[in-house]
Amino acid sequence: FPLVEPALERVVRLGFKRIVVFPYFLFTGILVQRIYDHTDLVAARHPEIEFVKAPYLNDHPLVLDAFRDRVQEILEGQNLMNCQMCKYREQVLGFEAEVGLPQESHHHHVEGIGSEDSGHQHSHDHGHNHSHEHGHHPYPHADHP
Repeated sequence: FPLVEPALERVVRLGFKRIVVFPYFLFTGILVQRIYDHTDLVAARHPEIEFVKAPYLNDHPLVLDAFRDRVQEILEGQNLMNCQMCKYREQVLGFEAEVGLPQESHHHHVEGIGSEDSGHQHSHDHGHNHSHEHGHHPYPHADHP
């Protein structure tokens, strides 16, 4: 995932005359605004290029159709995980070493991904002020600003 501003600078170097920035979000918020703010910064440095700030997904009819389809799949017991771009099943740039590894969450208390047998078993009638001592695969972009 390149950060917005460096990614836009790369696209500028490709020679496009118009760049469309489309935040792939369902709702507005600070992240969408930051994307637009970074777009404005890059656009100010490159007045010869048209930057189009497209709206986020919101309640587009196709988004609503997809939600309806997923709910119907749940009701019919056909809700299968979409793993076409899962870093554990496909080679995704930056995560090549994780193909074929068992799926794990950043925190071991996430249900449903096979992390229940983490060796860290206890009841949850207390706060989570305990150590976080279990291995994680290195995340290649963890040091971004």
